[in-house]
Amino acid sequence: MSPRAEDLTSPAGALSAALAALCEANAEAEQWRRGQYARTAADYAAEVWWHPAASSEQRAEASRCLRLSYDLDEQTKARHAQLRAATHLKAG
Repeated sequence: MSPRAEDLTSPAGALSAALAALCEANAEAEQWRRGQYARTAADYAAEVWWHPAASSEQRAEASRCLRLSYDLDEQTKARHAQLRAATHLKAG
């Protein structure tokens, strides 16, 4: 399942892509591919979370996707922690 590029600019489209990537990650037997799908899902979910037009429900669903992605792949969790830390340093 490959979402169309224009759909990824909206919170709903990015959330749909995150959920699709999570499904692929769960179905994948090879750990390295599972990690790739988990990173993709986390990236899309983060886009939803930070999107200015995202609703509170979409942000809540994106947070759940992020947690699931982190459970599937520790490197994704570490990478996103580094990105959050860098964002906070820039804001501060």
